[in-house]
Amino acid sequence: MIQKLLKMATEESDNPDLRDRAYIYWRLLARHPKTAYKILFSERPPITEESFKMESGKLDTLIANIGTLSSIY
Repeated sequence: MIQKLLKMATEESDNPDLRDRAYIYWRLLARHPKTAYKILFSERPPITEESFKMESGKLDTLIANIGTLSSIY
């Protein structure tokens, strides 16, 4: 099942990010299955609303510069 999914992601996807990630997982599963299991099934921190909070001044600066490259930096 996983191999079929990875094959579809690498051969049929137009998204380069998805293809690259699929190749990485495929290599990891092929060479180090125990490590892959640890990575894929490890406990992850919960996603909370607090992780998206930003200082008010910084947010205002980003919004003011949203159409420029400075908003990326």
